[in-house]
Amino acid sequence: MEPSRHHGAQPRWDANIFDCAEYAAQNCRMERQNCFSSGSAVSQSSHDFWPGRKGHHRRLHSMLRWLVLAKYAISRPQCVLCEIKPSLGVVSFPSPYGHGMSRPRLSYYSYDCLGNPWVSGGGAVRDFEILKRFVRHAEVTLFVGKYPGFREESREGIRIRGIGFGRSNKWCRMTFALAANFRILLDRAQIIGNSASIYAPVLTGLFRGRRFYAVYHHYVGKRSQEKFGVVGLVPRILEQIMLRFGRRYVISNAAVAEKVRSMNPTADVFTTFNGFAPSLLALKSQLASPPFILFVGRFDIYMKGLDLLIHVFGEVAASYGVDLTLAGRTSQEALSKLRGIVPDSLQHRVRFETGISEERKAELLASCLFFCSPSRFEGFGIAALEANAAGCAVLATDVDGFRDSLALGETALAVPPNDPSALKTAMIRLIQDARLREQLGRQGRERASAFSWDSIAEKEWIRIRAILD
Repeated sequence: MEPSRHHGAQPRWDANIFDCAEYAAQNCRMERQNCFSSGSAVSQSSHDFWPGRKGHHRRLHSMLRWLVLAKYAISRPQCVLCEIKPSLGVVSFPSPYGHGMSRPRLSYYSYDCLGNPWVSGGGAVRDFEILKRFVRHAEVTLFVGKYPGFREESREGIRIRGIGFGRSNKWCRMTFALAANFRILLDRAQIIGNSASIYAPVLTGLFRGRRFYAVYHHYVGKRSQEKFGVVGLVPRILEQIMLRFGRRYVISNAAVAEKVRSMNPTADVFTTFNGFAPSLLALKSQLASPPFILFVGRFDIYMKGLDLLIHVFGEVAASYGVDLTLAGRTSQEALSKLRGIVPDSLQHRVRFETGISEERKAELLASCLFFCSPSRFEGFGIAALEANAAGCAVLATDVDGFRDSLALGETALAVPPNDPSALKTAMIRLIQDARLREQLGRQGRERASAFSWDSIAEKEWIRIRAILD
């Protein structure tokens, strides 16, 4: 293949190896005094770089050297300096993401997003925190469910676009799934990601080959039938398809990652984690009066075990003089359902806070007695990790997600899921034992300091950008 003789234009990030090699040769001719520590010169004539009739051995060696350099630059496009053998020196090579050169485009599809009144939870937080750090490497567009009141915007460098429509969670999910499946087939982005949900399934990504990757937070399995009966069989089948036939997965739950590896042995499965706002590490505890137990998260009664929490709290509240605060982002429909399961005798002791800001969440974490989340299943448990980072003792269930975010027994008391008796015993123990609360909070803060969004996102990007190789 004859390389182009046009000089001056920088190659695109996806340029062929000959264009990159010629650009590198031109760059060397212009700055050879700075490029080679040995001082050996490369001829100023382009004929001295490309093989000719005379000195072809030297010129062939020079060309091969630059081809190796160009291949290195393409495979590691973040690099500004490409290091080669000392005898060849260190050559300055412009980053394919800088100086006006185009960056790869990343399209990411997730029904859940910050601001969604029905499902704005830990997955939405994670997507935003990771994607805003990907902006350094790619042009990022986030496609989310177009809930009522949604407005397109650019935030932290991410273009946020809504697809689908509907005034209820059900219709919004269905139309998002239809629109996302169709759009992914036509998406021209170099990288396509999806925060997978069996209730808003995206299957067409399976036809985009290695360009597509799926992010999973938890495995639902038979629980969809436990929650929805016979109708739950449909999302269960869809989940099996998405996990068995994909090629690339990013999973924030170690147990789910192992399950996917067993179901899909040829897939590239990357296990990752979640982080939190570093400012939580500096919070100083100041207990409120009267003391209160805190839950922060999505108001999903079944998944989060809120029915168990309210039932058990009702048995201990009067005896120990504590209140319960349930905080998070939710819809009026979900809030009404949750209020409906609170007995009249507890109305004055149970407080609801919806649409809380990050500042208000920090205030609640700093002033609560302890954090309680009796989930039936979890993806990772970001809220519990945040509680540990704030120095709070945590009471949680022994499920997969909490085994990743917490050190059960060291930073949190753990009880079996769906066990009201064990939950009541642990709740009374934490109410009475201030020393235990202090110990769990201190150890939790020490462990949480290792979870950094920056390092998590960088490791994840290195794995994902292999799509471009």
